[in-house]
Amino acid sequence: MIIAVSKIIIRTFNATLLVLTIFLIGFFTKEVFADEMISYDSVPGFVKYIRLKHDDQVTDNCWTNASSVLARARLRLENNDVHVIDYDPVFPSLFSPFLQISAVGYRTGGLCVGNVSVQVLYYGNSSYGGLENKPKYWFTAQQVIFTRSSVFSSGKNFNQQIDDFIDGSVSEFLANAVASRRDPIVEEFFQTYPSFGSPPMTQEEWDKYLSTLAPQKN
Repeated sequence: MIIAVSKIIIRTFNATLLVLTIFLIGFFTKEVFADEMISYDSVPGFVKYIRLKHDDQVTDNCWTNASSVLARARLRLENNDVHVIDYDPVFPSLFSPFLQISAVGYRTGGLCVGNVSVQVLYYGNSSYGGLENKPKYWFTAQQVIFTRSSVFSSGKNFNQQIDDFIDGSVSEFLANAVASRRDPIVEEFFQTYPSFGSPPMTQEEWDKYLSTLAPQKN
């Protein structure tokens, strides 16, 4: 009889301990992960400014209208409230990434062949370690927000093909950005931190700020 009662007490204690453990796990999980998680699909909505850059390595007159293609891309960005800046930000970020257009091509056997890519990217930092008084390590890497690439060939040149591809890629990115801006979490972020919607700092502004930190000579 005593053994049976003891078993019941032990089972009751174990059950109570299990319920308490589950409660504590839920409570602390909620506290630890109370921060908002931004999905990959919502990231384009945070882009306010962009630096338009291109790397033209196409030879043999296979691409001759690069300037007009870039001008069209710039206009499309500006018309969708992504402001194109004419300088490299001191701190490129999610809010002011690069739009990198890269093209490689040449003529072979009378035929132009080449590859073009469109990427929206920035350089970001990630840290690992730092627990239990151990060193923390920082890593800098390209963070790609959007990427598209294609291969082209043409007997004369691929001006129209590249024009259509870049225009379509930029339009797709902007469609994603416009849709993402409607996400409540994107709106909430800029309401909470409006400064992130400001133009990125120039090198001149950064140097001026650093000069204010230098010790003043008597």
